[in-house]
Amino acid sequence: MAKRLNIIVDQGADFIIETTVVQDDGVTPFDVTAWTITGSLATDYGVAAAGTFTITKTSAANGQIKIALPASVTNGLTPANFLYGPPSYVYDVKMTDGSETKRILHGHVTVNPKVT
Repeated sequence: MAKRLNIIVDQGADFIIETTVVQDDGVTPFDVTAWTITGSLATDYGVAAAGTFTITKTSAANGQIKIALPASVTNGLTPANFLYGPPSYVYDVKMTDGSETKRILHGHVTVNPKVT
């Protein structure tokens, strides 16, 4: 069920994506009404989170969610170093109904540096 999506975040700006959680067939929307959805990003697997996503169910019955990081969080992220390759963050988004936990989205995060 987990979908891989690498994302690019602009340092110091709000970040928002919208996606649809789907069933194992990859097509049918998954009703997330009774599920709690959380997500975070970190510099590597198994280390403390560098930020936590705000996740909103925009149409729970149709599996539609909005995943966001406010500018106050993205401002503190280390930007990519384009000379030596971008330092990636890793992230995932999970959902649980209290008895079962599913990872629904994961990937790398590249941070574009701010100028102003």
